[in-house]
Amino acid sequence: MKPTSCIGCTLYDQPWLEDICTMGRESEVKALFIGKCPTLIEIKNVHSFSDKPWTLFKASISEFPVLPKLTYLVKCAPPGDRSPNKKEINQCMELLIEEMETLKNLELVVCIGDTVMNAVLAKKGITKLNGSIFFDTPIPTAVCIDPEYALRTGDLEMLEKGIVPTISYFSGPELALEYTKLNDVPFILTGLVSTDIETTGKRPLQGNV
Repeated sequence: MKPTSCIGCTLYDQPWLEDICTMGRESEVKALFIGKCPTLIEIKNVHSFSDKPWTLFKASISEFPVLPKLTYLVKCAPPGDRSPNKKEINQCMELLIEEMETLKNLELVVCIGDTVMNAVLAKKGITKLNGSIFFDTPIPTAVCIDPEYALRTGDLEMLEKGIVPTISYFSGPELALEYTKLNDVPFILTGLVSTDIETTGKRPLQGNV
C-alpha cells in the first residue's frame, strides 16, 4: 500500500519499490545518497539499486568510511524508464523529507545526477559541480555524477571525482588518496541513456529537516 501522500500522483498506479537499500541500521546512517528513481529492471528484480549503473556505484562505496543509505528522489518507476517530471518530483518530495527526518545522525546528503541536484538544491550543471560540497544548507550536501552517465560515456573518472570528496568529508584527504580507482572495477560499458530535467518546488534542504 502506497502512502496517502501519493494519492493523485500520475505515478500512483506505477510499480514502486519499498525495499530501499540501507547498508545497516537507520539510526547509524550518516550519509544519504539520493538517486533519481528506480528502473523497470529494478522493479523486475524486486530489488532497489540493482541495475548495472547502481551495481557499479554500490561497488564504489562498498568501503565507505561511515554507514551510508541509498534512496530515491521518486520512489516509483515512470513508464518506459523516462525521467520523472516536475509534478511527480514535487509529489514525492514529502516522502523524501520524512525519510531524512528519520535519520537522526545524518551528516551528509549526496545528490546523484543533475535531476536530483536541481530538485534538492535548485542548481543545474552537474558536470561542472561534480564533486562539490555545499555548506549553505541545514545538512551539508554533495553532488556526484549519475553512474548511468559514467557508464554511457565511459568516463568512470568523473564518477570517481564525485565520490572521493564524500570520502574526504568523513575520513580526510589521506584515506581518499588511497581510494581504489573505479577503472579497476570490471564492468562492461553499455549505451545507457540519461535524461535530465528542470524542476522547481519544495526542496528539502532549503529549510530545516
